[in-house]
Amino acid sequence: MPYDPLACAVICIVLYAIAVISVILRFYVRFYLLNNTSTDDYLAAGAAIVYTGFSLSYILGVLVYGVGRYSSEVSPGDYENGLKTVFIGELLYFSTNLLVKLSFIFTLSRIVTRHTRTV
Repeated sequence: MPYDPLACAVICIVLYAIAVISVILRFYVRFYLLNNTSTDDYLAAGAAIVYTGFSLSYILGVLVYGVGRYSSEVSPGDYENGLKTVFIGELLYFSTNLLVKLSFIFTLSRIVTRHTRTV
């Protein structure tokens, strides 16, 4: 099956849209319905912001610089820029992953401490 960079970019955009919609719904519930925010909400928002950069670097690398293709199909300048976008994307991926996990930890901590006090 041939490599399709447009399909990869579309999948990345769809996953990004799902992530942003999830964070927007989370903030709607926590800010407007419950009037209660916590550290985990801000960590989730930070993760969404960093994930924006990761998605942009992935789309740029795939569509513009030929990331994912054979090196013989890519010019040397695009090859170098593609490696830079991959490196930046990896840094942003790890940062996003860290923020998501911290948000999850703070969410669990908030839930567990609330329920252990009432028991």
